[in-house]
Amino acid sequence: MKVLIVEDEPNINLTYAYALGKQGYEVTSAATAEEALEKIKRTKPQVILLDMLLRGTSGLDMLKELELKKWLPKTKVIVISNFDTPRIVDEAAKLGVDRYLVKAKINPQDLSQVIDELGA
Repeated sequence: MKVLIVEDEPNINLTYAYALGKQGYEVTSAATAEEALEKIKRTKPQVILLDMLLRGTSGLDMLKELELKKWLPKTKVIVISNFDTPRIVDEAAKLGVDRYLVKAKINPQDLSQVIDELGA
């Protein structure tokens, strides 16, 4: 299964990629929204792990711009962020986010269970 990690913090990106790769996922990473868009078009991932705070844009802005659920409706989007205010979580849900996780509360090794729960 193809997973795209969109996270601009290199150590977090590597940690998630290592945990998922070790569990058999085909992982690619992007540090910016622009890089993510290019990789989404090229690899058509089944799952996108998306940080809300990216260099130059927010995860919400990226979701709005991409209209991802319109052209890849089966792709699951999991937000992993420390910003979990009700307004942001609600807006993310309206944009098609399938799960919203708080970084500080998720163990990278548990990401595969979240992916499995979504039926990706």
